[in-house]
Amino acid sequence: MVNQTRAPGPLLERLQAIAGMERGRRRLVLLWPQLGDFDSVEYAQALVAAWPRLQAAGVAVQAIGIGAEPGRQRFCQYTG
Repeated sequence: MVNQTRAPGPLLERLQAIAGMERGRRRLVLLWPQLGDFDSVEYAQALVAAWPRLQAAGVAVQAIGIGAEPGRQRFCQYTG
């Protein structure tokens, strides 16, 4: 069974502008607090482990978090 959640209109509109996140695609949108937050790091590490299965299933992934560009780069580098 697939659990589908209806996202707010403004978020759906924003996703339409991101390549690979268009309507009709299978997508996973992650809304995280501070990128250096322990929970965000743990979730990202679990996501990296599941990445091959997500790609094989055709799921596009978009993570949205609070932070500045240098923090995003460090977070991505640290979590892979």
